[in-house]
Amino acid sequence: MLAEFVADEAPKLFTSNMINTALLHDTIEDTELTAEMITEIFEIEVARHVEGLTRIKPYGKISAEESLNLLIKQKRYDTVLIKLFDRIHNVQTLAAKSPEKAKKIILETFKKFLVVAIHLECYEIEEKFNEICYRFLYKDKFSQQKQISLFTMNNLLLFPTFENDLDQTYKL
Repeated sequence: MLAEFVADEAPKLFTSNMINTALLHDTIEDTELTAEMITEIFEIEVARHVEGLTRIKPYGKISAEESLNLLIKQKRYDTVLIKLFDRIHNVQTLAAKSPEKAKKIILETFKKFLVVAIHLECYEIEEKFNEICYRFLYKDKFSQQKQISLFTMNNLLLFPTFENDLDQTYKL
C-alpha cells in the first residue's frame, strides 16, 4: 500500500530504492531483519532510509513524532515523504484501533504531520490528512456536510435559477 502511494503521489520518488524503502519501511520494527541485512540484499541507501523510518533506535523506541522530527533535523526530506505516506495509511486504517489510540494518532497527525506536509508544500498530503482527520473527529458533521453538498448540487440541477437559465440559453 505504501509503495503504491509513493508511485502514485510522488513520481519524482519513483526510483527502485524508494519503492524498496516503501515496501520495507516497517521491517526493522516488525521482523528480525536488520539494517545490515537490508544493505546486503539491497543497497546502503535503502537500508539508510528504512533505518530512518524505524522508531527503534539504539537508545530505545521513540514516538512517531520524534522520528519525524529527527528526519527533518537531518534534512532527509525524501524519507520524510515516505513517513507522511505511511501516516496517511495509518489514519486510513484507524477503525482497527481502540478509540483512545485512534484519537491519539489523529491529534498527533494534526499537531505534527499536517504541519510538516504544509511546510513541505505537499498539498495532496495536506488535503488527505484534513479529510481523513476531519471525518474521524467530526463523523456526524462530516456526514451532514456531505448530505448538504449533495442536496445543494441536486437543487442546482433540479431547480435552475434565472442565472442558470441565462447561462444555458446564451451558452455563457
